[in-house]
Amino acid sequence: MRASSRLAAFAGSLLLVARAGAQETKFEATGDVTFRAIGGGTAGASFDHERVLGPVVDLSRDQGGAWGGNLGDNDVVLTVTPAKIFGVGISVALTRKDDRTDIEGLAFGQRLRLTLDGKRFHGRFGACSYDLERQKSGEYYGNVGCFRQAGRSLVTAAFTGKAILRLLGDASATSPPLPQLPLALIAVLPN
Repeated sequence: MRASSRLAAFAGSLLLVARAGAQETKFEATGDVTFRAIGGGTAGASFDHERVLGPVVDLSRDQGGAWGGNLGDNDVVLTVTPAKIFGVGISVALTRKDDRTDIEGLAFGQRLRLTLDGKRFHGRFGACSYDLERQKSGEYYGNVGCFRQAGRSLVTAAFTGKAILRLLGDASATSPPLPQLPLALIAVLPN
């Protein structure tokens, strides 16, 4: 058997093993985060204990506890501690007190400062600010504004309006899972 044939056979067997392993770990969401700008677009991400998955995010926890995959257009490997998520492009501090979760730091060059509790979701991410109040339905509804500047004072693009942040399952828990909730928010929020 030629070397190229052996290499092709080996690659084929690796592909079969990878597919078999992927079938064993079926993704079953325990939490869901959806952000919808009224009159605009919708973005969402779901998660379980081992994975965060959505159109612009596909992260998995490895056996050592690191999270790796794709977030936005960025390939990442993230180290997670109870108080921090960090890796190339991300350095985020996490603070929890009672039903309040604070997320603060940098994500791919964008400043991030968000607070979520049983009554409000507010803060900033990049050029966008959020001030949403929890509704009886469990959704957060309120104002969002995004402004882009080109130079010292010239606003080149702006969006202001209403938005809905929907947290389902574990995402709506008094103590939502970390790092899944912050990673899902980074994936779905406009910035």
